[in-house]
Amino acid sequence: MASWLSAIGGLPENPFEVKTCRLGGTTGLFGQRLGPLFNRLLDFSDEDVTILEEAVRFRS
Repeated sequence: MASWLSAIGGLPENPFEVKTCRLGGTTGLFGQRLGPLFNRLLDFSDEDVTILEEAVRFRS
């Protein structure tokens, strides 16, 4: 899903307002115009708990 969403975000002018980020072992996915299914934190683990707030805020 992360690869697909990154490709969608790479379209000219990013029409779906896609953002992705990598924080620790967590991948953040956010698609403003794709609906809640694509607003995800993937691979979040106990080791990443210290970056939780930053991971949740990345979309803004």
